[in-house]
Amino acid sequence: MTTLARRLRRAAALPPETWQTAVRVVPTVLAARVALQVLPYRTTVRLFAPTTRPRRSPSSARVKGTLRVASWTGKTFLADRPCLSQALAARWLLARDGYATDLKLGARHSADGIMAHAWLEHDGHVVIGGSDSPSTYTAFKSVKRQSDDSVLPFSGVQPPELVAP
Repeated sequence: MTTLARRLRRAAALPPETWQTAVRVVPTVLAARVALQVLPYRTTVRLFAPTTRPRRSPSSARVKGTLRVASWTGKTFLADRPCLSQALAARWLLARDGYATDLKLGARHSADGIMAHAWLEHDGHVVIGGSDSPSTYTAFKSVKRQSDDSVLPFSGVQPPELVAP
């Protein structure tokens, strides 16, 4: 059986909830990637800023599904530097569901130069982007949970080219 046939068979076996999540998450992650490529950084961060919505508790299954599909989308379609696209999209989607997160951007020195990375935290715990990110990268100023653009990292300048960790 070919790889494509295996993937199609596996996809066909997914439960309807996973398909519903994928229909919501995959286009959002891909849109974030396109926006990061064609729009100024500041504009993209504003577009994907969490909107103010009534607080309600999303189910843990919905939160986990959103994070799982966002991570899968990055690994599958955005092999190079998926972290910021995943983090922006997941933060926006989770905020719409009433689950507040903080976008973290950080950098570290490596043999290849400066490496940058993005991840999301909820109540101080990494929810997407690698649980070791806070100890591996030095975080820049946090992008707060608000919908206004008063706190933006790299305000007025383009961020450094992100290199996947």
